[in-house]
Amino acid sequence: MKNIALAMSGEGYRALAFSFGALSYPNNVRYGDHYLLKNVTFVSSTSGSSITPIACSAALCLGHAFSMIYYLLLHATDA
Repeated sequence: MKNIALAMSGEGYRALAFSFGALSYPNNVRYGDHYLLKNVTFVSSTSGSSITPIACSAALCLGHAFSMIYYLLLHATDA
């Protein structure tokens, strides 16, 4: 399995939460010696579902662990 593509659509917080779960799941499923998230090479999203993939992609490109990204996004509205 070389490439995985994810497609997400919708608006608002439900779409944001769905895309969060859609990215969290492959991070918890192992395929061989690594997690499936390593094979996600394409993400298509619209509207509210774009926020999570953009934040995750930027943080992963900077070398941050997905667990840290997950924590930060999960607690982003805590004040």
